[in-house]
Amino acid sequence: MDLKNLKTGLISVVGSLIVCFYLISLVNASDEGLVAYYSFDEGEGNVLHDLSGNGNDGIIYGETWVDGKYGKALSFDGVNDYVVTDYTQNSVTTYTIEVWVKTMDSGNYKTFVQDRGSVYGGGKSLTLGMGRSGGGFGSSGQVFYIFESDYIDIGAHSVQTINDNNWHHVAGVWSAPAGTQIASSQFKIYIDGVQATVSANSVGYIISPATGLGGTKIARHDAWNTNFAGTIDEVRIYNRALTAEEIKADMLSTSPEMMKKVIQDTISKTQTKINQLKKENINTEAIEKIITSAEDALQKEAYKTALEQAQDASSKADKVWNAFQSYNIVKREVDAKVDQLKREDIDTAIIEKSLSEAKSAFENENFELAHRLVSDAESKADKSWSTYQYIETAKNAVKEAKGINCDASNAEKRVNDAVDALNKGSYDVARQYASNAVSLANKANCGKINIKDLKALSVKYDGRTVEISGKVRDIGTVYGKGYKFTVDDGTGLIVVGYEGSMKDVNNGDTVNVKGVFSRSNDAVIAEKVEKSGIIDILPGGDGSSGGGNLLFLLIGGVIIIVVVVVALFILKKNKNEEKGRRDVGERI
Repeated sequence: MDLKNLKTGLISVVGSLIVCFYLISLVNASDEGLVAYYSFDEGEGNVLHDLSGNGNDGIIYGETWVDGKYGKALSFDGVNDYVVTDYTQNSVTTYTIEVWVKTMDSGNYKTFVQDRGSVYGGGKSLTLGMGRSGGGFGSSGQVFYIFESDYIDIGAHSVQTINDNNWHHVAGVWSAPAGTQIASSQFKIYIDGVQATVSANSVGYIISPATGLGGTKIARHDAWNTNFAGTIDEVRIYNRALTAEEIKADMLSTSPEMMKKVIQDTISKTQTKINQLKKENINTEAIEKIITSAEDALQKEAYKTALEQAQDASSKADKVWNAFQSYNIVKREVDAKVDQLKREDIDTAIIEKSLSEAKSAFENENFELAHRLVSDAESKADKSWSTYQYIETAKNAVKEAKGINCDASNAEKRVNDAVDALNKGSYDVARQYASNAVSLANKANCGKINIKDLKALSVKYDGRTVEISGKVRDIGTVYGKGYKFTVDDGTGLIVVGYEGSMKDVNNGDTVNVKGVFSRSNDAVIAEKVEKSGIIDILPGGDGSSGGGNLLFLLIGGVIIIVVVVVALFILKKNKNEEKGRRDVGERI
């Protein structure tokens, strides 16, 4: 063989391989679960080959080969033309049939594809067809997809008709978990890649799975003894339920022209997204590389590769744009909250740290982390602001306490602790400190106050510790548990309740009272009551202050001291006189 012939032969082989790979790439978009595929591209003979690799070839009866939707197809006369295949399926819980059809047939019971057993002998069948008026499964030109078992019919039919002498891609999808009742709601119909509006129909019921299926036929239903009139191309059968996206991919995969248009549209839309991202100064280099690869594949007519790459670029562009939108929306909200916090002199360092980390993650295309970090910043900003409100409440409580000369030093300390905790991001601790500050401020000791001022500012003094002095009036007992009396300080009167002893206090005595003012009762709930001028040192035996007993002891003690001093003076004087007499005697 000379070099020229060798070169020609190699080119021929390579060309054939390219065509084969091209055809294989267009077999389908989702071959998982594909049990039979008939392309109808034989163009001659009476054998319909199964291209799924499962060997379910069919025998053609009354063959008429014509141009199809893509390549060749079979035209059926509606009288005695049909195909019988070797495909059988004993037990299924999910099933999908796809077919390209072109027809003007207006008759009833027109079958596209039927997977059947002995229907009236206890078997079951799944049928995709058109124009079944019996049992309410649609009328002329409406697509039906039904499950049959003896006289039980369950399924759905489309509202749309397709007998307009145009090519239509029709798909029926069914799914029912084993052990569940087969229901009409489980049947879906797709026309030209779009899920059709259907009416559900049901006569009787049966339990999944569908068993006894077998002897799949195209363009004929044996039980109804009817044949389809029209053209059929590209039949696919799956033993699983395809998604809407997979059905559309199958529909498009057999059309190079449609594939090319879809790819071009996808690239164009993705380029628009890229331009949007660039306006936001977002790096799109990785996406643009994929688009370039898709364009190269399209130029080489490697449609499947081109479509996959174009869709990948589109998906990535959407992901980046959605991430940017999500990130940017949250960031703007956080920035506004940070500004608000700063105006209130709140430390926002930990929030801004999260924002900075989020920005860095976004720039590195770690969108998930960026969104998580910016959301964390938002959470911190929200917590900072709500905690700040707690602290403001505490500050106002302190301010109010100090405004009426109450000792709020402990409350102020707690406010400072709350601010420190807030700046460290310890929001729960800060709120607890702020709550404690409010409680301390509200209970702050407000010292001595005259009754007139106490009543005039009753709202502000309510619940606070106060001290009053005045004369006692109207002493009485309350249910044997304590005393109730009135104190008059010359500026006004106020009721006092006291559970301690009043043994040495009588009406007319001047007392000092320390206790909590209750605005609702217009009274002071006393913690301590003592007579004015008496220092309370020793308690009485009954728990009283013991002021009267102490006075008696002091007087007695003074008398004893005086007696002792006088006695010592007399004793010393007598001793001196005795010594003088002894000295006189000695001199004599």
